[in-house]
Amino acid sequence: MAKQRLTELPLASSISQTDLVYVVQSTTSRASNIATVFASATTGNIREHSGNLYFTNARARQAITVTGGASYDAGSGVINVNNLGVEYVANVNGANGQVILTTANIAEQGNLYFTNSRVVAALIQGNYIVIEANGRISSTSPGTITANDLTTSNVVELNNLYYTNTRVFSNVQPILQLKANIADLQNITSNVITANSFISAGSGVPTIESGTNINLAANAAVVITQSVLRLANFTDGQIANLTAVAGDIVYNSTNSKFQGYTTSGWKDLH
Repeated sequence: MAKQRLTELPLASSISQTDLVYVVQSTTSRASNIATVFASATTGNIREHSGNLYFTNARARQAITVTGGASYDAGSGVINVNNLGVEYVANVNGANGQVILTTANIAEQGNLYFTNSRVVAALIQGNYIVIEANGRISSTSPGTITANDLTTSNVVELNNLYYTNTRVFSNVQPILQLKANIADLQNITSNVITANSFISAGSGVPTIESGTNINLAANAAVVITQSVLRLANFTDGQIANLTAVAGDIVYNSTNSKFQGYTTSGWKDLH
């Protein structure tokens, strides 16, 4: 067919592929003819391009490949699954096709299934409580309770706490620190020691040490009844390094003088 201008073609409701060759000129009437022609065009009138091919079953089937335990017929498009890398199962509990498994088909192992008997067995029966085999829980009357029936095991403690060794040890002062042999008491550690007398029966010289001051407090006076009061001996150089407060007394071994500290410094007492 020879090429024709659009104005030379009759208006038609359908055209063939060979009719779609035109020389389009910019006039209103010819543009109207072009719109009419393309309004009736379908994929049956349009030649496919190599980059945009039309769909066909054959092309779709040729695009599919199957690997593993399956087979494929490119001619019919049928895919059969045989063995997908696992052991083939012919049936499940004697059933073929679509099988729905329930807990009746699956053996229990670490996770046990619920049963009423297991629930009942897990319950613990207490005082005046009865657990029957069917799971019913009931209480029994304890009858008349007398003072002889009550012990510390069935009476809840409130403000009056029961005795325990831990409670005694945590409240007794002083807390004794015992070494390997409990009969050989070596040290006493306490915030407060209350006693009428302190008697040293050891072979050494008893020593009272403190990281800070040691305060002796008496309502009347601190009295030394059977011995002298011996002050510490310091040289002039040592006395100069003391952090003294008014009222401190020392023995100065450099000049053999008792000295007391006042607000104006160290003064000889004789």
